[in-house]
Amino acid sequence: MSSISGKSDSHNSGNPLYETDESVNIWFEKAAFLGSWAVKPDNSINRKAFARHYFSNRERWAKAFEFLGSPELAALETGRYDLDGDNVFVMISEYNTVDPEDAKFEAHRKYIDIQYLIRGSELIGIAPYETLDSILHPYDPEREVEFFTVKAGEMKLANPSNFFIFFPEDAHMPQVKDGKKAMVRKAVVKLKFD
Repeated sequence: MSSISGKSDSHNSGNPLYETDESVNIWFEKAAFLGSWAVKPDNSINRKAFARHYFSNRERWAKAFEFLGSPELAALETGRYDLDGDNVFVMISEYNTVDPEDAKFEAHRKYIDIQYLIRGSELIGIAPYETLDSILHPYDPEREVEFFTVKAGEMKLANPSNFFIFFPEDAHMPQVKDGKKAMVRKAVVKLKFD
């Protein structure tokens, strides 16, 4: 028997999208997708978009969460780590947080971001892409990013106890100081959006 997507029902086994919004929320809250990684997903995550992409690309998400749950994560050198070529890779970076006026909202078109602070804390601005106000730097396909201002957004605290997922429709402004400027260490997993 086929499901509404044309894929077999066995492929969609356990997929909350074929049930109700409540099922998506229950699936998200249980967080079995994290495996042994004991870090909480932030409530700002678009749960339906996450479930849709997760159930279409389980292997990519499994590689991402396994990498993030590795005990060696904090000791890795900064740089790029390929988990599945250009389908899934990780950028480990260290930087000083900045004043809010020195940060910019950004968005991507080809990749989903999982952002996790390995050490330190920062504020991340979050807004729907449709609240874009003015473009600061148009989309650059080489860097896979565009920068802009938004009409309204909210600031969320990021630290080693939580992580964020940003889809192409999610504008985000990372690297904002949490009280005072500080050095942080971050992992950003890039998952191809298809």
